[in-house]
Amino acid sequence: MLTSLMYSNEIVDKNEQYILRNYEGGEYKKVIKEAKKILKQNKDSFVANKYLGLCYSHNKKYNKANLYLKKAQSLDNKDRDIEKELIYCMQDTQKIEKAEAYAKKYKKDADSMEFLARVYYSYGDKEKGLTLLEESLKKYPKEPSLYNLKGLICFVTYDLKGAEDNFTKAIELKSVSIYYKNRGIVRKMLKNQKGMDEDFAIYSKLIED
Repeated sequence: MLTSLMYSNEIVDKNEQYILRNYEGGEYKKVIKEAKKILKQNKDSFVANKYLGLCYSHNKKYNKANLYLKKAQSLDNKDRDIEKELIYCMQDTQKIEKAEAYAKKYKKDADSMEFLARVYYSYGDKEKGLTLLEESLKKYPKEPSLYNLKGLICFVTYDLKGAEDNFTKAIELKSVSIYYKNRGIVRKMLKNQKGMDEDFAIYSKLIED
Protein backbone atom coordinates (compact mmCIF):
# COMPACT_ATOMS: atom_id res chain seq x y z
CA MET A 1 0.00 0.00 0.00
CA LEU A 2 2.81 2.42 0.89
CA THR A 3 4.60 1.65 -2.36
CA SER A 4 1.40 2.27 -4.30
CA LEU A 5 0.82 5.62 -2.56
CA MET A 6 4.39 6.76 -3.19
CA TYR A 7 4.08 5.73 -6.80
CA SER A 8 0.81 7.64 -7.11
CA ASN A 9 2.40 10.81 -5.66
CA GLU A 10 5.35 10.46 -8.01
CA ILE A 11 2.99 10.37 -10.99
CA VAL A 12 1.20 13.51 -9.80
CA ASP A 13 4.55 15.24 -9.38
CA LYS A 14 5.49 14.34 -12.95
CA ASN A 15 2.13 15.59 -14.16
CA GLU A 16 2.65 18.85 -12.31
CA GLN A 17 6.05 19.24 -13.95
CA TYR A 18 4.33 18.66 -17.29
CA ILE A 19 1.93 21.49 -16.44
CA LEU A 20 4.77 23.86 -15.55
CA ARG A 21 6.70 23.18 -18.77
CA ASN A 22 3.68 23.53 -21.01
CA TYR A 23 2.41 26.66 -19.30
CA GLU A 24 5.82 28.30 -19.71
CA GLY A 25 5.65 27.33 -23.39
CA GLY A 26 2.18 28.81 -23.87
CA GLU A 27 0.50 25.43 -24.43
CA TYR A 28 -2.63 26.35 -22.50
CA LYS A 29 -4.95 23.64 -23.88
CA LYS A 30 -2.54 20.93 -22.71
CA VAL A 31 -2.29 22.56 -19.28
CA ILE A 32 -6.07 22.77 -18.85
CA LYS A 33 -6.51 19.12 -19.79
CA GLU A 34 -3.78 17.90 -17.43
CA ALA A 35 -4.82 20.17 -14.54
CA LYS A 36 -8.38 18.86 -14.69
CA LYS A 37 -7.06 15.29 -14.50
CA ILE A 38 -5.01 16.11 -11.39
CA LEU A 39 -7.95 17.85 -9.68
CA LYS A 40 -10.06 14.72 -10.07
CA GLN A 41 -7.48 12.97 -7.88
CA ASN A 42 -6.66 15.90 -5.59
CA LYS A 43 -8.92 18.97 -5.51
CA ASP A 44 -6.37 20.72 -3.26
CA SER A 45 -3.49 20.54 -5.73
CA PHE A 46 -1.96 24.02 -5.65
CA VAL A 47 -0.24 23.62 -9.03
CA ALA A 48 -3.39 22.39 -10.80
CA ASN A 49 -5.62 25.12 -9.35
CA LYS A 50 -3.09 27.87 -10.02
CA TYR A 51 -2.29 27.00 -13.62
CA LEU A 52 -5.87 26.14 -14.53
CA GLY A 53 -6.80 29.61 -13.28
CA LEU A 54 -3.92 31.24 -15.16
CA CYS A 55 -4.89 29.51 -18.40
CA TYR A 56 -8.55 30.46 -18.11
CA SER A 57 -7.46 34.05 -17.51
CA HIS A 58 -5.27 33.99 -20.63
CA ASN A 59 -8.31 32.71 -22.53
CA LYS A 60 -10.38 35.57 -21.04
CA LYS A 61 -12.68 33.21 -19.15
CA TYR A 62 -12.41 35.35 -16.06
CA ASN A 63 -15.21 33.82 -13.97
CA LYS A 64 -13.63 30.38 -14.23
CA ALA A 65 -10.18 31.88 -13.68
CA ASN A 66 -11.29 33.59 -10.47
CA LEU A 67 -12.66 30.33 -9.10
CA TYR A 68 -9.39 28.41 -9.46
CA LEU A 69 -7.05 31.30 -8.69
CA LYS A 70 -8.82 32.04 -5.41
CA LYS A 71 -8.69 28.35 -4.49
CA ALA A 72 -4.94 28.36 -5.19
CA GLN A 73 -4.54 31.58 -3.22
CA SER A 74 -6.22 29.93 -0.24
CA LEU A 75 -3.48 27.28 -0.41
CA ASP A 76 -0.65 29.83 -0.79
CA ASN A 77 -1.47 33.50 -0.21
CA LYS A 78 2.05 34.69 -1.04
CA ASP A 79 2.14 33.67 -4.70
CA ARG A 80 2.70 36.78 -6.80
CA ASP A 81 1.62 35.22 -10.10
CA ILE A 82 -1.83 34.63 -8.65
CA GLU A 83 -1.96 38.13 -7.20
CA LYS A 84 -1.20 39.64 -10.62
CA GLU A 85 -3.59 37.42 -12.53
CA LEU A 86 -6.48 38.27 -10.21
CA ILE A 87 -5.90 41.90 -11.21
CA TYR A 88 -6.21 40.93 -14.88
CA CYS A 89 -9.55 39.30 -14.00
CA MET A 90 -10.96 42.61 -12.70
CA GLN A 91 -12.93 45.15 -14.69
CA ASP A 92 -10.71 47.15 -17.07
CA THR A 93 -11.39 50.35 -15.11
CA GLN A 94 -9.87 48.79 -11.98
CA LYS A 95 -6.78 47.21 -13.50
CA ILE A 96 -4.49 50.24 -13.66
CA GLU A 97 -5.23 51.35 -10.09
CA LYS A 98 -4.64 47.84 -8.75
CA ALA A 99 -1.48 47.37 -10.84
CA GLU A 100 -0.10 50.64 -9.48
CA ALA A 101 -0.86 49.45 -5.94
CA TYR A 102 0.88 46.14 -6.71
CA ALA A 103 4.02 47.96 -7.94
CA LYS A 104 4.03 50.14 -4.82
CA LYS A 105 3.58 47.11 -2.56
CA TYR A 106 6.65 45.41 -4.02
CA LYS A 107 8.71 48.60 -4.07
CA LYS A 108 8.83 48.78 -7.88
CA ASP A 109 11.02 45.73 -8.36
CA ALA A 110 11.57 44.26 -11.84
CA ASP A 111 8.55 41.96 -11.68
CA SER A 112 6.11 44.66 -10.57
CA MET A 113 7.41 47.20 -13.09
CA GLU A 114 7.09 44.73 -15.97
CA PHE A 115 3.53 44.01 -14.86
CA LEU A 116 2.63 47.70 -14.53
CA ALA A 117 4.11 48.55 -17.94
CA ARG A 118 2.13 45.68 -19.49
CA VAL A 119 -1.12 46.86 -17.88
CA TYR A 120 -0.55 50.48 -18.89
CA TYR A 121 0.15 49.45 -22.47
CA SER A 122 -2.80 47.04 -22.71
CA TYR A 123 -5.49 48.90 -20.78
CA GLY A 124 -4.49 52.55 -20.49
CA ASP A 125 -1.90 54.82 -22.01
CA LYS A 126 0.35 53.02 -24.51
CA GLU A 127 2.94 55.82 -24.43
CA LYS A 128 3.04 55.70 -20.64
CA GLY A 129 3.50 51.94 -20.81
CA LEU A 130 6.39 52.28 -23.28
CA THR A 131 8.05 55.03 -21.23
CA LEU A 132 7.81 52.93 -18.07
CA LEU A 133 9.21 49.92 -19.91
CA GLU A 134 12.23 51.88 -21.15
CA GLU A 135 12.85 53.26 -17.65
CA SER A 136 12.61 49.74 -16.24
CA LEU A 137 15.09 48.39 -18.79
CA LYS A 138 17.61 51.03 -17.70
CA LYS A 139 17.06 50.15 -14.05
CA TYR A 140 16.95 46.36 -14.57
CA PRO A 141 19.06 45.67 -17.69
CA LYS A 142 19.41 41.98 -16.86
CA GLU A 143 15.70 41.19 -16.44
CA PRO A 144 14.67 38.94 -19.40
CA SER A 145 10.90 39.43 -18.98
CA LEU A 146 11.31 43.14 -19.77
CA TYR A 147 12.98 42.36 -23.10
CA ASN A 148 10.30 39.79 -23.86
CA LEU A 149 7.61 42.40 -23.24
CA LYS A 150 9.42 44.89 -25.46
CA GLY A 151 9.67 42.21 -28.13
CA LEU A 152 5.91 41.62 -27.95
CA ILE A 153 5.23 45.34 -28.28
CA CYS A 154 7.58 45.57 -31.27
CA PHE A 155 5.76 42.62 -32.81
CA VAL A 156 2.28 44.14 -32.51
CA THR A 157 3.59 47.43 -33.93
CA TYR A 158 5.11 45.55 -36.92
CA ASP A 159 8.73 46.20 -35.94
CA LEU A 160 9.80 42.62 -36.65
CA LYS A 161 13.55 43.26 -36.47
CA GLY A 162 13.11 45.03 -33.14
CA ALA A 163 11.03 42.10 -31.91
CA GLU A 164 13.69 39.59 -32.95
CA ASP A 165 16.45 41.61 -31.28
CA ASN A 166 14.56 41.88 -27.99
CA PHE A 167 13.56 38.21 -27.90
CA THR A 168 17.21 37.37 -28.57
CA LYS A 169 18.30 39.55 -25.65
CA ALA A 170 15.76 37.80 -23.39
CA ILE A 171 17.11 34.40 -24.49
CA GLU A 172 20.69 35.48 -23.84
CA LEU A 173 19.70 36.31 -20.27
CA LYS A 174 17.54 33.23 -19.65
CA SER A 175 16.65 30.15 -21.70
CA VAL A 176 12.84 30.11 -21.53
CA SER A 177 10.71 28.11 -23.96
CA ILE A 178 8.22 30.90 -24.75
CA TYR A 179 11.06 33.25 -25.70
CA TYR A 180 12.23 30.77 -28.34
CA LYS A 181 8.65 30.30 -29.56
CA ASN A 182 8.18 34.07 -29.85
CA ARG A 183 11.43 34.51 -31.75
CA GLY A 184 10.61 31.55 -33.98
CA ILE A 185 7.31 33.15 -34.99
CA VAL A 186 9.08 36.41 -35.81
CA ARG A 187 11.81 34.64 -37.78
CA LYS A 188 9.15 32.84 -39.79
CA MET A 189 7.69 36.21 -40.75
CA LEU A 190 11.19 37.46 -41.58
CA LYS A 191 11.65 34.43 -43.91
CA ASN A 192 14.54 33.15 -41.79
CA GLN A 193 13.81 29.44 -42.20
CA LYS A 194 16.98 28.17 -40.54
CA GLY A 195 16.59 30.42 -37.51
CA MET A 196 12.92 29.53 -37.21
CA ASP A 197 13.65 25.79 -37.32
CA GLU A 198 16.35 26.14 -34.67
CA ASP A 199 14.08 28.12 -32.35
CA PHE A 200 11.15 25.72 -32.63
CA ALA A 201 13.45 22.73 -32.12
CA ILE A 202 14.76 24.24 -28.87
CA TYR A 203 11.24 25.21 -27.84
CA SER A 204 10.00 21.62 -28.35
CA LYS A 205 12.90 20.19 -26.40
CA LEU A 206 12.33 22.54 -23.47
CA ILE A 207 8.65 21.71 -23.05
CA GLU A 208 9.25 17.95 -23.48
CA ASP A 209 12.22 17.53 -21.10
